[in-house]
Amino acid sequence: MRSLFALLLVLLAACGPEDPRYLPASELDAKPFPLQAVDLQMPKAGSGAEYYGKLRLKVFISAAGGVDRVEVAEATVPPALRDSAVKAFSEVRWEPARKAGKRVKTVKVVEVDFQPPPEGQRAPMTPD
Repeated sequence: MRSLFALLLVLLAACGPEDPRYLPASELDAKPFPLQAVDLQMPKAGSGAEYYGKLRLKVFISAAGGVDRVEVAEATVPPALRDSAVKAFSEVRWEPARKAGKRVKTVKVVEVDFQPPPEGQRAPMTPD
């Protein structure tokens, strides 16, 4: 029984623990990218006008490509637009980041500039 326990410890050490940190872009070999377009719904103001401004989000992406959480780092838009962007980025699937050939957790900083689309068109919003 004792040798079985020692063997288990050796195997666990060889596999290595998963890195609990979300790695920044500077530590990655391959950056994550969305597998689909991000559909940002722009809520209308009470008067019917649309809101415009800038938003910076931190998207925490799992090693499996899901979104663990989204944080607002900076915003010059109303809460309704921030909430809409957080919801949209939370629902996106990602190709995960890689380091040394392995999928890793990462934090992706996304900047969104909400501007009016060209006359008669709806501009798609995708992260850089």
